[in-house]
Amino acid sequence: MDDTKLRALIASVRCGSFSKAAEQLDYSQSGLTHMMDKLEAELGCTLLERGYQGVRLTPQGKALYSKIEDVVSASNALYAAVAEINEQTPQQIKIGAFSSISRTILPGVLSKFKQMYPNIAVDVIVGGRDLDRRLLNGEVQLAFMDAYGAQGFDWIPLFSSPLVAVLPKDDDRDTDKPVDIHELFGETFISSPEQYVELIFPEVTSHKRLMIDASDDATIISMVASGLGVSVLSELSLRGYEQSVKTAPLKTPVGCELGIATRSVKSLTPAAKSFVSFAKKLKY
Repeated sequence: MDDTKLRALIASVRCGSFSKAAEQLDYSQSGLTHMMDKLEAELGCTLLERGYQGVRLTPQGKALYSKIEDVVSASNALYAAVAEINEQTPQQIKIGAFSSISRTILPGVLSKFKQMYPNIAVDVIVGGRDLDRRLLNGEVQLAFMDAYGAQGFDWIPLFSSPLVAVLPKDDDRDTDKPVDIHELFGETFISSPEQYVELIFPEVTSHKRLMIDASDDATIISMVASGLGVSVLSELSLRGYEQSVKTAPLKTPVGCELGIATRSVKSLTPAAKSFVSFAKKLKY
């Protein structure tokens, strides 16, 4: 059996709908639906319940799902082992990372990693919320991202970066005093649909704001520095911009959990496993 249909099933279950899964896998929705119909015909049972609310596993699907995941993991491990034996992809890792991570901690991590593993080549792809699609498609083996974006994947937590209020330099607030985040929402709040602030505080959508269609925190910081409004970002995002804006702690402390996501830890190549093991030992 071609494991492509099994991978498509896993994506459909994780996304909760054919339309979202098709978008992530770059299929047409009708093509993905047809693929699932063929898979069910091959197995002789109904795996998914279809409805207006999306798709979910049937009792038969639930009974088989863990075994389907095992088959895909075994397939990944087989492909990786064959590739390394044949030296088609010798000692290479493809890593995805949020721009804030690639700009701040990743260079130091890679520098130390290359000293210890000089024969492992590393490719880095900088992205935003598209990293989950890149993981599903196999464009990257590992992705440095936050816990919200890693839902549905194997997750290796590394550290937490506190969220802080980001203010223009001429803001008259005492930055030693914690700021109520809802006070910021009442002002021109600069944000992006890809920001974790949108996920943690969905009420921000009901207030006036300046929406930025960008995944790069640097854009938001520049907007705040120009006096266009205020924002909330992780301390990690603000490294290197201390002279451009002011920051203040939040009255209710909130942390952004950061780490490494992967489709399956068990099916990682030896090179990728070495990187994960190395990254877990570092202090951030």
